Amino acid sequence: MSRPLFNSLPMRPFSFGLRLFCACFLAVLTHTWVNTQLQQQSEQESLEANYLLLGKSLADSLAAAAVEPLLIRDYPVLDTLLERIIDSGDWIVSCTVYRQDGEAVASEVGSDEDTPLVASQSVVVGEDVLGRVEVALSREHVLAAIARKQADLWQSALIGAAALSLVLALLLRHMAGKPVARLEHQVRRLSEDDFKGRIEYVGDREFGGFARALETMRLEVVSTRESLVLKNTDLENALHAAEASDEA
Repeated sequence: MSRPLFNSLPMRPFSFGLRLFCACFLAVLTHTWVNTQLQQQSEQESLEANYLLLGKSLADSLAAAAVEPLLIRDYPVLDTLLERIIDSGDWIVSCTVYRQDGEAVASEVGSDEDTPLVASQSVVVGEDVLGRVEVALSREHVLAAIARKQADLWQSALIGAAALSLVLALLLRHMAGKPVARLEHQVRRLSEDDFKGRIEYVGDREFGGFARALETMRLEVVSTRESLVLKNTDLENALHAAEASDEA
């Protein structure tokens, strides 16, 4: 019965270290996930703001170029201008020029999209408003850019989590692996009825307390054995004396 008990003792500190490592690893992953989500939200807002700023700049340029065609009602020129703008990039969904009364006088559509990012600008000469221009940018390009950013963030986060977990594993191996191995050696020595050498203390906390408990047990076993040896010696002496008396 004693050997299984001794063999099970070294696993207790190791199990505690393993649970500690798993808890640290889960904490690192949770922290990484939360930070990644916050960074993704920030990146999305930043990218949408940059795209809208780009659309606003394009709308300003288009409004400046549309002044003369609107004044002289040269709408084919606007069609040609919008066509060139659409051809300049697939991230531009559509461009539209409206007159002051709200009627669209020129419009070009590059692709169909339900929820584009729209930037608009009034066409103004002095204090007179001649019309308005609208530039719709592809939200799909924003989402694609966000997806690329998310992939980069997750890759960096996973690499960081793996590196931190490796550091934790090495620390746990240094803190728990060597003391456990030393304790296992000493416990196996006790399980083989070798009670001569004292149990060395391998730490000041859990492992040290465990080693001190083993040393206390060893001393009690040694003391009990010595007491039994003395009692057996006394019994043998008494038996020999009784035999000698009977022969006399």
